[in-house]
Amino acid sequence: MIVLLHAMGHIGDFVAAATPQPAPVDDDKVTPGWLGLGILVAMGIAVVFLVRSMQTRLRNIDVDRHARERAARQGTGAAVPLADDSPEPDKN
Repeated sequence: MIVLLHAMGHIGDFVAAATPQPAPVDDDKVTPGWLGLGILVAMGIAVVFLVRSMQTRLRNIDVDRHARERAARQGTGAAVPLADDSPEPDKN
């Protein structure tokens, strides 16, 4: 058993010596480069278009229509006026 552990220790030393060591990296010179900049700009442009699309879709939601449909389903029969309808004055 002891011989086996001793042999494994020598194998580990051999593997460690045979493994090439990477060159030291200067942290001040490592940058994402043009690829990183391109990906960042592309993501920014995509976010701008997605926000514009979302705003357009939110503007097109007819809230009054949903309120009318809900009132009709509940069976109240109460008419919900459209937001742009102005009440007509009484002529009496």
